[in-house]
Amino acid sequence: MMIINFFSTKRNVLVSSILLVILIVGLRLAFGGFNFSYFVVAGSDFVASEAAHPNLIINEGQGYDGQFFYRYAHHPLEFEKTAYGVTVDHIEYRIQRIVYPATVWLFSVGGKKEWIPFLLVFFNVLAFIGIIVFALKICEHYGSKFSLALLPIFSFGAYMALARDTSELFEVFFFTAAIFAMIKDKIGLYFIFVVLSIFSRETSLVVIGPLSFLYGLKLLKTERKINGILIYKGLLLIFPLLLIVLWKYYLHISIHSKVLVDGSQNLSLPFLGILYGAKANFNFNDYKSIFETLFWYLFFVWNIVFAVSVIKAINFKQLFLFEIVSMLSLVYLFWAVFSLILGPAIYVDDWGFVRIFTLWNMLGFLILIISNKPMNKLFLLYSLSILFLLIFRLIIRV
Repeated sequence: MMIINFFSTKRNVLVSSILLVILIVGLRLAFGGFNFSYFVVAGSDFVASEAAHPNLIINEGQGYDGQFFYRYAHHPLEFEKTAYGVTVDHIEYRIQRIVYPATVWLFSVGGKKEWIPFLLVFFNVLAFIGIIVFALKICEHYGSKFSLALLPIFSFGAYMALARDTSELFEVFFFTAAIFAMIKDKIGLYFIFVVLSIFSRETSLVVIGPLSFLYGLKLLKTERKINGILIYKGLLLIFPLLLIVLWKYYLHISIHSKVLVDGSQNLSLPFLGILYGAKANFNFNDYKSIFETLFWYLFFVWNIVFAVSVIKAINFKQLFLFEIVSMLSLVYLFWAVFSLILGPAIYVDDWGFVRIFTLWNMLGFLILIISNKPMNKLFLLYSLSILFLLIFRLIIRV
């Protein structure tokens, strides 16, 4: 009871969240020798030590996605395959997520090398805190318990993004800001935040596409007739989709790629990817394999139980009333079905599918926040246990 009362104020929720993020970053930084490039997770397969910044930590092997955000933070529109010591595997795929590295580039005064590793971490920290801030604003708007604004701390993919300099936190921050703009009926701000979310991580289209369609139907229902204002608002909803198409086409002609769009490698027949991931991650050969197997199944079970909790909180009788929570619920159910056709490339390890699920999880958190539905106490304990294990894992980078 004392813990619940402690998180009944906005200040305590916000301060606790800030301290949690600082603790994780601080411990990981200490384990990395107080070198912020530890978060980049650069790999020798793509990063050349003789060309990269002398203080950049380079590991043996492929490294991780953060090394490409590090590269584009030096110059977001550098289309050469190799630059700043980093060779990009798929330029058209990596550079489309431009908001995160462009933000770092801007605040590093045009890509000052010494500042980039720190700023990649710093802006992800700000995005994480920003998600909590908007969650608190949404709680306040709906009169929900402020403690529900802590739900995003169980967005486990967000911690992986924080620990490895990837863009999921930017994607979710701008998406959450867009939802708050929708709640306040500020369609201009909704447009801006949606564009920033899409250009942070294009996979957000799986959520933003159907949500904007439902938002358009809501506007049509409200206006009841087609007029200049409705057409203007409709264009604001459609234009972000057009922008990403134009951006992809620009990249296509700039780098002479063979394909404009290809996400087929991430899709498969229903359940095929899940079955592949479950089989591939059932491995007890050594301690590292046991640890990774444990996390894959812990995360997978958590997502199933959480999805059931969210679906139970959905008011199906009011599902088509075009209220904010009903629109979010429809998109959440769509994503639940979509997750079944994600392919082996997504479920191959927990880093993959948990990062992909970050935005889906945020949808669920928003539904619970707006509905003022707390998580089951036993499930909350399970979530806290995973969070504790995850923090330990991120510190030692398994």
